[in-house]
Amino acid sequence: MLPLDLRGRFEFIESLPGTYRDIASLGDVELSEWDALITNAPLARRPQRGTSALGAAVLNNQPRIVPEHLCVFTFFGDVAGSEAVDQVDGTDPDSSPIWLQGVGHIPGHEVHMASRISDRLEDLVKRTLIPVVEKRSYQFGGRLSREPVENFDIHLRGPKELILAANYRRPDGASVWIVPRDLPDFEPWFEEALRDWHERHPERFPALPRWTENAEWMTHEERVIADEIRSEEANFARIASEYETRLNGLKERLSAAREAADAGERVLLTGQDKSLEDAVCNALRNFGYNVAEMDDKWEERARREDYRITEPGCEGWLVIADATGVAKGAKGGKLQILGAHVEAYLFEERPRLRPRRWLLVNRELEKDPNARHKDIFRSDVLGPFEDSQGLAIDTPALFVLNNAIKSGAVSSESVRDLLREKSGQLTLRDAQGWIAGHTRDSEVPVALKP
Repeated sequence: MLPLDLRGRFEFIESLPGTYRDIASLGDVELSEWDALITNAPLARRPQRGTSALGAAVLNNQPRIVPEHLCVFTFFGDVAGSEAVDQVDGTDPDSSPIWLQGVGHIPGHEVHMASRISDRLEDLVKRTLIPVVEKRSYQFGGRLSREPVENFDIHLRGPKELILAANYRRPDGASVWIVPRDLPDFEPWFEEALRDWHERHPERFPALPRWTENAEWMTHEERVIADEIRSEEANFARIASEYETRLNGLKERLSAAREAADAGERVLLTGQDKSLEDAVCNALRNFGYNVAEMDDKWEERARREDYRITEPGCEGWLVIADATGVAKGAKGGKLQILGAHVEAYLFEERPRLRPRRWLLVNRELEKDPNARHKDIFRSDVLGPFEDSQGLAIDTPALFVLNNAIKSGAVSSESVRDLLREKSGQLTLRDAQGWIAGHTRDSEVPVALKP
């Protein structure tokens, strides 16, 4: 009792012992003469509520479609709505029967392996069922009207606790296997069903497929090799378990590191305002500079530069610096504001040496840093700034320099040597090129290049 698209996929039955017949309906045969049935039809029908001649509601107790004694191999179809599949329990007169319903169009791909299935069946689920589930655009399977149900073994659950494959015993003891109709190969699943039926009803199913492979009929040499296989499988399972434990631990550490980076160093690539100022300050201190944060030195409405930077051992060397994050390109007005801060410092402090000026810029925030515009400012804007000992620095350049120091690829001293007298601009590409030429022992540093 199968549609044409399924009927042709059970030709393997002809090679199994026993008598088989292809029928169009249950009325084609005397059912008491048969032991098993392969069908895609519902196995039972819910009783329908009707109305008697006196107007009282009554239940029309309709007989089961498939007799109780038949073992059944059947299917979950990709149905859009709920459809009764079978009454899987109902022997308790004090409770209502439990029904299995077909369910379709469930989104998601998360699956849960059952805990009480054999190793052989677990391997079959992993090899043949889970790949099918992962490729579906939506899920279909079944749900029970209530759980748990004794003698109902679920092989695999899907999203929203959907039953994807299972086997169970009907109220009178017949075994039913129900699998998805989109499995690529039904033969190994039907063999599992036959094994189950043989264990439950050996008088009705005396022969098993591939019975010569059973341990009882192996030669001594076969048993030795089979034992070696089981030993190797056990070793592999142990190694796989240890691998999964290590891998999960590393993933947890990576997740924590990403979270810390998102709130810390990666702000040099993504941040603005106070969070960017803090990330820049931390990077400069990692380079070995002394950084005085100036926001607290000024009144709220009269704030000037963000930092005053000095280098240990370099008497009189000072940088007046600002950090800024802009969604698009950097504006030349930022250079003028920084220049005003420097002039105010010169007027107030009368230093022996003129301070240098740095503008640390995070720009084009939505773009991958490697895809951002090459230059921070146009040459006509940058020229006067360079002549006044000014340096515009990409904060992504700070990111890769900081990573190179942490990895040991370059030293903080060499980075300070690079920056001490540099004017103009230091872009991300400049920093990447400098790191490539100054890496210790040819070690490749962590960088942003794809």
